[in-house]
Amino acid sequence: MKWYVFRHGETFYTRDGVNYGDKQLTISILDEGVPALMRMGEYLKKENISEWYSSPFKRCVDSMKVVKEVAGGGYKTDERMGEFYKKDWGQFVEGIREFLGEIEKKGIEKVGVCTHGAVLAGIRHLLIEGVFEREQMHEHPDPGVLWIIEKGKLEKISFR
Repeated sequence: MKWYVFRHGETFYTRDGVNYGDKQLTISILDEGVPALMRMGEYLKKENISEWYSSPFKRCVDSMKVVKEVAGGGYKTDERMGEFYKKDWGQFVEGIREFLGEIEKKGIEKVGVCTHGAVLAGIRHLLIEGVFEREQMHEHPDPGVLWIIEKGKLEKISFR
């Protein structure tokens, strides 16, 4: 199975460190991040990805719309791909683990996911090492960077 995972487009937080507090659900991506997402979409449309998933948070949905505008097709949102926001750590990790297990049981060859930094760190560590510790939650890509995970290996492609 091959996973194509990426972080939502550029926001004031990812660019300037602006904390959004309780506005986490409604944050939009910045226009300056759209070209990287479009380039990523061009790359991904050649990959014949079977299923696409996104966090339901606005910045991920907006990012997925840009990528899918170029790559074509639809996507589904999944709450378990939502940001580590007002969640218990154990719940958060278990949600990621459940999501990965459900997708793997489907026997899909290629899957695309747009989500948040901590979720990406979880996907990476759970797929490659089988465990995800809290201190690893900041080991994620910047917006505009695609991670491809297959057979325990991580490849990084920047579209920034």
